[in-house]
Amino acid sequence: MTAEKGDVVAILGASGSGKSTFLRCINLLETPTDGTVWLKGEEMRMTSHRGERRPVDHRQVERMRSKLAMVFQGFNLWSHMTVMENIIEGPVHVLGTPRREARDKAAALLAKVGLSDRAEYYPAHLSGGQQQRVAIARALAMEPDVMLFDEPTSALDPELVGEVLAVMRALADEGRTMLVVTHEMAFARDVSSKTVFLNKGEICEQGAPADLFRTLATGALAQDTLRIGVEGAYPPFSYKEADGGLAGFDIEIARALCAQMKRECELVEQEWDGMIPALKARKFDAIVASMSITEERKRQIDFSDKYYKTPARVVAPKDSGLQGTAEGLAGKRLGVQRGSTHQCYAEANFPDAEIVLYGTQDEVFRDLTLGRIDAQLSDSLIAQEGFLSKPEGADYAFLPGDHTDVECYGEGVGVAVRKGDDELRNAFSAAITAIRDNGTYKTINDTYFPFNIYGGRPEGM
Repeated sequence: MTAEKGDVVAILGASGSGKSTFLRCINLLETPTDGTVWLKGEEMRMTSHRGERRPVDHRQVERMRSKLAMVFQGFNLWSHMTVMENIIEGPVHVLGTPRREARDKAAALLAKVGLSDRAEYYPAHLSGGQQQRVAIARALAMEPDVMLFDEPTSALDPELVGEVLAVMRALADEGRTMLVVTHEMAFARDVSSKTVFLNKGEICEQGAPADLFRTLATGALAQDTLRIGVEGAYPPFSYKEADGGLAGFDIEIARALCAQMKRECELVEQEWDGMIPALKARKFDAIVASMSITEERKRQIDFSDKYYKTPARVVAPKDSGLQGTAEGLAGKRLGVQRGSTHQCYAEANFPDAEIVLYGTQDEVFRDLTLGRIDAQLSDSLIAQEGFLSKPEGADYAFLPGDHTDVECYGEGVGVAVRKGDDELRNAFSAAITAIRDNGTYKTINDTYFPFNIYGGRPEGM
């Protein structure tokens, strides 16, 4: 791969394809096992010693690294230094720039990235987007010939991504040479002058953005392995067996859908409240984790057709005398899983209850038995199979009434994919229909539930 002066090269590929490793090999944060690195006509000289490659001259490495500024996905700011101190550290101690001159340049760079008023702040007092803009200013302070960006927006909340991309667009407009590992397709398409696509550690396609995106659209670069995000902490839909293996209704459905689509799949465990950010950051390609199809979520991601739908219900001690209404739970502690549709519903419909948030549903059930909360709200099947049917749930029962508000609970549970991935979304929808028609869905359903959960719950539950 060659980058000319002023090029903006977007480096694309699935998670694990070698993008970050490729970038780190350029400035020898990773030692390449083969090939050569050239900067402005100078080769970074390497030799072999007892079967391992190493630089010939470490002074050359340091000199060339000073012209290859790296912006990391994790910011990598020094937490004990102010913003100003972070920026001037390299110029003062590596380039030998006088401190006053370094501070003046740093002030100008902070103005460039829109952070003039944050010079004396510490990183802990900045948002993720602000920290990444400081990291960009720090890289610019080294006056590099090439800037290397390693997924600079992947660690950011969605609302902070734009401010970092705006700075990077401005740098591209200045004619700076940039190599950018990214999952931001719009940036790669609109800003880069060249795109490179990696698969399994190799460059399998490179060229003008328009040409490569046409190739992507045809599916010619589709990956063999489909990565599916799952939770592993939501029985009976998803849980860990004694040997550490994943099991549950969602897990078997995911595998059945992959088999129906004739795709090899890898299940990737992810905590629930990080599911959507991880999908958008391309840690995986789809989510099969009992995720309800809601309007709020559809603003961020797309969904297949539903693969089941059951109502939510409130569980409390049998002798509590509580009612599952706004008035009945006023002043009570109601436990729900953080980031779930149940949090949305509880906050909207139980305004006078104290909503207590938990990382997993098992933690909700545990605190209910310990008396730390008065009641809990969850999917009725989760409550029945994961709690009420077990010895620890013997003294608890559902409060009367289903909770099915469409605004929070949506139209059912579907497979989540990234916005605009219509081909994959349609493939999952077709596979759901197929496994329902060929009996696979019924076989999986009957393994976990005494009735068909595709449309709801039986009377009397």
